[in-house]
Amino acid sequence: LTAKKGRVDDATRDLYAIDSVIVVSDSGSTITTDELKWRNSDKKIVSDKFVTIISTKEKIQGYGFESDQHIQNYVIYNITYVTKRDSL
Repeated sequence: LTAKKGRVDDATRDLYAIDSVIVVSDSGSTITTDELKWRNSDKKIVSDKFVTIISTKEKIQGYGFESDQHIQNYVIYNITYVTKRDSL
């Protein structure tokens, strides 16, 4: 995880990443967005901002996102673009 700014909520232990956020998973999937939150309570990564996910299978862009912390099971709520990896 890289970002220009970040903070951890002392009460919840949630992590907030802000500005030029890039997350790379062990499997090579990449998330880019302006802001995201990692929720300690359920170990989920969430954002209500525009996101791009590039995996070994596809590239998806849209608004609103939720994923497990390994970026293996994810949902983009308002998809604006999808392409399969072989056409990238």
